[in-house]
Amino acid sequence: MARTVLAQYPIEAQKLTCVSTRYSTIFRVDATNSNRYMLRINVPNRHTVQQIRSEMQWLVAISQNTDVIVPQPLRTISNDWLVTVETACSMVSTS
Repeated sequence: MARTVLAQYPIEAQKLTCVSTRYSTIFRVDATNSNRYMLRINVPNRHTVQQIRSEMQWLVAISQNTDVIVPQPLRTISNDWLVTVETACSMVSTS
């Protein structure tokens, strides 16, 4: 699923490493251009799509308006903050 989701972002992944499976599943993404990213696959029904979008907007606002260092959200190739994927059991949102 992670590679399917990454196809929606302007990233060419060289390597994926799972770093956490507690609350959400989080992957470290090593890109072919030497940049590193984190991909979070959210647990269905924990947060709404709007809550996740709000979180991304909040991170951008903090980054742009303060000296606090926070993760930089990356928009998808369709200019959204997240991708929603339907699985056999449920819908999963990623950010």
